[in-house]
Amino acid sequence: MFQISNPQMLSSSFEILTMLLWAFLLWVLFSHSRKTCEKWAWSNKATSVIASESATKWNTQSDDLQLIEWIWPALEKILQKNGVSSYKDIINLDISGLEDLLTSLGGRYASYNPTTWPDQADLAKRKKWSELEEYQEIMKNSKKKSS
Repeated sequence: MFQISNPQMLSSSFEILTMLLWAFLLWVLFSHSRKTCEKWAWSNKATSVIASESATKWNTQSDDLQLIEWIWPALEKILQKNGVSSYKDIINLDISGLEDLLTSLGGRYASYNPTTWPDQADLAKRKKWSELEEYQEIMKNSKKKSS
């Protein structure tokens, strides 16, 4: 069998093994923290890019239909599935076409009033953000007065 002739050799082997184990544990710990830091730095960079690209909800490069009053994310997806994916599409659809589309969707969408959508889409298409915001404020204030 195995017989240890030098107990001091056993002690130093144990110390070496212990140091290797600690080195391995530190390597695992630091490699994990490095990856976490890289992910954090990447997400932080992405967040700052997104924030700088859209400082306000009106500063947009694409046709974000949600900028039009009463078009929520779910309705935007439904509109896109029905071929309405840009401001131009909303402008080109007459009000009765929009009403027909909303009525065909049923439920709460049937009660939506899209009469102002083409005007809002036109302002958004021309990137008249302050005018669009003012127009929407006027609409909100007129609803409050009529209620």
